[in-house]
Amino acid sequence: MYYSVDDVVSNAFTKRMILDSFFAFNCSGTMKVSTWVYDKGEWYYVSSSGSMIANDWVKDNGK
Repeated sequence: MYYSVDDVVSNAFTKRMILDSFFAFNCSGTMKVSTWVYDKGEWYYVSSSGSMIANDWVKDNGK
């Protein structure tokens, strides 16, 4: 999945609010999924749907 703002794909990691959820995109505009992202001094997990998980516990590799 690709995403751009004003028809320009960002050259840096960015997050966008879409339908009340934050989604993370890499520098090529591809949505990040099932991974950790670091934003403003905090780590967030990005779910398989692409939404960023906040204020919740996430099991990573069964831990």
